[in-house]
Amino acid sequence: MTKGWQIFGNRIESAIQENIVNRLAKLQQVHYWPDKTFNLGKIPNLHSLIPYSLEARKPVFDCTSADGLRGAHISRARDSVQYFEPIAERLLTVINSI
Repeated sequence: MTKGWQIFGNRIESAIQENIVNRLAKLQQVHYWPDKTFNLGKIPNLHSLIPYSLEARKPVFDCTSADGLRGAHISRARDSVQYFEPIAERLLTVINSI
């Protein structure tokens, strides 16, 4: 978490837990990360990859040099699947339980 976000970090974490996690947990719609936290400040910033993804009309993690990515962007895009995969798996679990 950046220094600026540390000002609100504890308040955000408890608000997320109380207002989102606790409510969704009752519906089995929470993905529990290995460290058991829901720290939004730890979500990586993929903003520089999003325009390429939008232009290519495909997920960030499927973008390659053919879509305009260069250097470190290529591995960062490929590695971003680790952020999207657990979310997609949880959504499929929720959808399949309906």
